[in-house]
Amino acid sequence: RQEIDNKAFDIKGNVLEQSASTYAPSGELFTKQVVKSSDFNLRGQAHRQETLSYKQTIRGGVVLDSRNVTENLSYDDLGNVLKSRVSSYQTEMSSGGQLLSGREILTGRQEIESRNFNARGVAGATVVRSYDKDGSFTQKQETLNVLVDGRGNIMKSRTDTSRPASDENGKAIPGKLEITGQD
Repeated sequence: RQEIDNKAFDIKGNVLEQSASTYAPSGELFTKQVVKSSDFNLRGQAHRQETLSYKQTIRGGVVLDSRNVTENLSYDDLGNVLKSRVSSYQTEMSSGGQLLSGREILTGRQEIESRNFNARGVAGATVVRSYDKDGSFTQKQETLNVLVDGRGNIMKSRTDTSRPASDENGKAIPGKLEITGQD
């Protein structure tokens, strides 16, 4: 089963803190996520959102497993998010799943750009650039929403993904990309 608890709201009714707990059939807590949001724009989108994911340890305790921080960096005049950044962190654990130092390690970052919004706030195109923990580019994914109905439902989209190309030994070939597409 899953339980969702909206813990705090701002004056406009935006959820400031929400938790979602998933339980095993035995009733034990399996996973828990806490989402904290702040600085909402006129569309009710948070300028900053932090998602903390907890998991149960072998000994039955609950520890922070990972954390994602989403920052919406720019908006258009209607409040649609034009640019955002997601930074992902992992808590240092042993191979047996036990907490080591509790130190968070940056595992990656995504930069997201959206454009050509319709009246319902659906982006016509979104580009996601992903980087590893060292800041090296890992892939670019571009989604074009080709057909959107009057209610804002995406009826048809196309996604193209490009990654640094590699040679037969797995080494990256500078300046060359492999591109795959999917309708």
